[in-house]
Amino acid sequence: MQSPYNQYRQQLRERAQVAGLLTRLLDHHTLLTVSMPGVDALYNTAVLAVDPAKARFQLDELNPREGHEMLRPGTTVTVEGRPRGILTRFDAKVLDVGIEHDIYYYDVQFPAEILYYQRREHHRVPVQLALHATISIAGRPVTARARLIDLSVSGIGAIAISGTGLSHGQEYVCTLELPERPHLIVPADIRFINTEKTVQQQRFGARFLHVPKHERRTLERFVAELQRDLLRKGTAGEAPF
Repeated sequence: MQSPYNQYRQQLRERAQVAGLLTRLLDHHTLLTVSMPGVDALYNTAVLAVDPAKARFQLDELNPREGHEMLRPGTTVTVEGRPRGILTRFDAKVLDVGIEHDIYYYDVQFPAEILYYQRREHHRVPVQLALHATISIAGRPVTARARLIDLSVSGIGAIAISGTGLSHGQEYVCTLELPERPHLIVPADIRFINTEKTVQQQRFGARFLHVPKHERRTLERFVAELQRDLLRKGTAGEAPF
């Protein structure tokens, strides 16, 4: 049975995003698992402090203690945690080892990226290219158009066709242009942007902030039709994000 929560991967690379997620690990007292190259064992730790200005953070002494005895400055470790059940993973380089009140800690460089698997409430269904489903996005100073690649009653995945300036976390007005249906206008905020692509090829995800009752029924019917069509073709599944 499929979980009511589906996960999609975000790659956080901007310093503010990395600092924000590390601070969340700190505030939630998240238990973290650390692995080291060439070592089969796993060790536990937690974030002690975050310094965005220096792009550094601190990890607590590894437990069991033999992990600490093997860790050296210059070692790149893999860190994994689940704040509120959401998988978070990154690689980071240990810069220095310190001690305070007989407990060791590690100064660690900000990771180049953090993989963050965001929960979404509703299942996303792929939108086939042949359907020509598009979306227009408006908001100061942005006007953009994109092709839908997946859809649920709570959000979209899309690839930009034209326009510039989409910002992570920013709220916009989205006009969904679905085939053989009236246009649906809903407010949404950007939850993910793939910055590796050019502006006209950027893949992004948005969460609907409020869907009026009539528009929600239209979305539910359209998503159900997409799912039935995929099942008939034997290609049902959620588009990876």
